[in-house]
Amino acid sequence: MEESIFDQYGGFSFVSRVISAFYKSILDSDNLARYFANVNMARLIDHQTKFFATLMGGPVSFSDGHLLRAHKNLAIDQKTFQEVVSILKETLQDFDMDESDIGIIVAEIDSKKHLIVTA
Repeated sequence: MEESIFDQYGGFSFVSRVISAFYKSILDSDNLARYFANVNMARLIDHQTKFFATLMGGPVSFSDGHLLRAHKNLAIDQKTFQEVVSILKETLQDFDMDESDIGIIVAEIDSKKHLIVTA
């Protein structure tokens, strides 16, 4: 059995560090920070760690329904979605992920775009 991307990079410890760095960059963006003004960031980072663990083949299940509910009232447009994806790619590169693994993760995110982009 082939090892998952999640396991190749060290599991939850790695994903947690990546997601923490990712949100630090998100909050540095003038466009994106406004979406998180009243958000419990510790809780969000926990949820996103689970979500990304799922995308990477980890032992967590994160439903499309949860994604839809979390984003439906945020009026996220295509430009905002692309900015988030760009920051994610940069973050994953900063953590020395292989470009092919980054491509897999970004493709998974893109497959969920219809649940996130609501404007």
